[in-house]
Amino acid sequence: MYMNSGDSIVDSVIQKFLQRSALGKEKYGVTLDRTDLSVKDWIQHAQEELMDAILYLEKLKQTTQAVAGVQAVPGVQAVPGVQAVPVSAKN
Repeated sequence: MYMNSGDSIVDSVIQKFLQRSALGKEKYGVTLDRTDLSVKDWIQHAQEELMDAILYLEKLKQTTQAVAGVQAVPGVQAVPGVQAVPVSAKN
């Protein structure tokens, strides 16, 4: 089905896409080839996924700040082995 690209990063991402597709078929019984959603519905799904991604990034940002002791964030615990990168105060 898929031929190796010769780039390990590209191959890793493609493999994850294939796994995610299989999981979606198993979990929801549909693929992205489905035709029951409107353009507005697809946009809504994309917005929700991107909002989740922003939340994950914020969690990681606060966690790395807590590890470095840059800023105490209530409820955020340091992750052992994670090196913090200082973030400017306006972020």
